[in-house]
Formats: sequence, structure tokens, C-alpha cells
Amino acid sequence: MAKRQRTEARIETPNNKRTCDSSKTVPRLKCPSGVQYILQEKFKRDDHQRTIPQPPKILFRRLYSFSSSSEPTIISSLAFNSRGSNFAAGGINKKIKLYDWASCLKDQLANHDIVSNEIENCSKVSCLLFRPSTDELLVSSYDGCIRRFDLSHPQSTGDPIYWHEKRVWSIDIHPDGPDILASGSDDCKAILTDIRYSQGRWPSRVFKTENSVSCVKFRGTNQVCIGCADHSVQLFDVRSPKYALMCTNEHEKAVSYVAISLDHIVSASIDSTLRCWTEEGKCIRRYAGHINCRNFTGLSCTQDIIAVGSEDNKVYFYDKYHSEPSSFFPFDTRSDHNTFTASLTFHNDNEHLLAANSMGRIVVLKIER
Repeated sequence: MAKRQRTEARIETPNNKRTCDSSKTVPRLKCPSGVQYILQEKFKRDDHQRTIPQPPKILFRRLYSFSSSSEPTIISSLAFNSRGSNFAAGGINKKIKLYDWASCLKDQLANHDIVSNEIENCSKVSCLLFRPSTDELLVSSYDGCIRRFDLSHPQSTGDPIYWHEKRVWSIDIHPDGPDILASGSDDCKAILTDIRYSQGRWPSRVFKTENSVSCVKFRGTNQVCIGCADHSVQLFDVRSPKYALMCTNEHEKAVSYVAISLDHIVSASIDSTLRCWTEEGKCIRRYAGHINCRNFTGLSCTQDIIAVGSEDNKVYFYDKYHSEPSSFFPFDTRSDHNTFTASLTFHNDNEHLLAANSMGRIVVLKIER
């Protein structure tokens, strides 16, 4: 007769290794099923609260909502002037509209257009920027040109101040003055330009990359941050553009935006994540919960709040110190499933958010946290 073989199951823990003999009967203490269920649920709940703390709620309310055009159009950029008294909206229909901020706050929840001025651009608009302490609006376009519009002259046609070789995605102005402009383009270059000089005589610095530059942002007075289509976020010293101070490649797809939040750099990518970086290139937090797989959807930050657009036609709010969304605002639940948030920006007071979607809808949200 064949001998019965004794089976053994090994149980290993980090501190010790034990052998459990399955041929021996081990008496077990019985626990009433109801008590056991309650204990199990308590342990699950306690463990969840211990490992995944809930982000603080970011509260907001809608103050104003209107359509920027009689026909649906993607609003690719929103920008406030330095005083916060006006803002501009521009998109792929080549039109730029200027709005009075006080009128938006006064006529809450109105459903009509309040336009103080309208400008016709020569090409599709990719980015808008007010030049500080002036009446000038800087516009980057799909044709590779950066133009300057003098808003004190209603019939201003826009003077070209720089031509990239390909489409320009992003522009930013130096924090210490209204004269140094950074721009990023599909020609794989980020360029610093002194816009006081006439065409062809600008003293410029060129930061060359291996792929398209989708976004540029000054960090302090001596650094510029660049996001690229090769998934990287790069930081350069403006005085020495040859080598990057920081280069990260943890995003899985192209970087669409970079923003500055205190001492940190926040990046957005079409891999549906945001990441928060230190100056040394260490990722200290990864944010996920919104949807972004294809389009530019907007990114804006305050000291502790990150707002990002999403391809489900919502604006998501993240507390900077938590990886999950704190809250979200839906533009319209009845919209087509292809509608997405296209751009957003915080007001200078950091208490209001301006957001626009791919149907030309603009909303003003008041942060009440």
C-alpha cells in the first residue's frame, strides 16, 4: 500500500519562516458571524483611511456663464491683464475677444456676451499674454508668428515681433519686466527675445530640444522651464542655455503644460496625469483622476490648488498635497461626448477661475475654500 504523503504549506513573513503541517488538526476559536463581519469592515475602513487620506474639499460656485461666439469654437487660450480688470479669449476661429472683468461679476449667471473689444488675428490662436504695465496683447499663432496688438488703438492689426519656423504653442513674459519674452514651438526651440528691438536685431537665447516644445514658463528671474513632446520637463538657466539643469522623463506621453507653484514645478501630460517636481527633478507627487489623452485642456495653479481641464468636459481641482481630485465642475452634462475643457486660468487674486471649453463656453468660478 502506498504511503500517504504529508503535504506542507510554507508561510513566510518578513521576520520569520514557519512550516505549517496540514496533516495536523489545529483547533480554531469560533467568532459569531455578525461580530466577525463588523470587525472585518472596521479593519478595512481603518486601513483605507490610514493608507489613502481623503483630500480636503475645494468648494466653488459658478458666477457667470456665456458663449463667446454664435458658433461652436475651441477657445485655446485665456489671459488676464496685470491689473485683473480685463481678460482676453482667443481660439481657432482666429478671433480674440476682450472682456471687462467687473461686468462679469456684476451680471452673474447672465447668458449673453459682454465684449469690450474684438481683434482679428491672421492665424489660429495658440496662446495669449498681456504685456505687464502696458496696453499691449501678445499673441502666438499656428503660422509661427508672435504678434503684438496695441489695445489703445482699436484698429491695431498686430505687429509681428518674432517668427518661428513652425507653429508656436506657448509664450511667457519675464517676471521682472515686460520686455523679455519666452516662446516654444514645433521647430524644437524655446527662444528668449527682447521685444524692444526691431525685427532682425533681437539679442536672443535659444534652447534647442530634440522634439517640439509645447510649453514654456519662467521660474523666478534666472530660470525657464520647458515641456516637450518627448515626455520631458526641462529646466534651464537663462544665462547658460547649452545644458539643462533638470531633465525628467517620467511622463508616458507628451507634456502639454508646465506651471509654477511656490518652489515646485507642476506639469500636465496627455497621459492623463499631473506631476509635481522639485528643482532637482524629483517627482514628489503624481495626480490622476481627470481624462487627458489627446487635447490641450489647460492648467493653472495657486500656492495650494491645481486646476486642470479634462476631456469629459469638466474642470478638476486638486489640493496640491493630495493625489486624488478634490472636486470638479461640469460645463454641461448635455454636451456631446467629444466636448472637452480647452483652457483655464486663475485671476490675479487667486480666488476666481476662468475656464473655457471646445464649444466656446466660458465660465467664471469663485473658489470658496
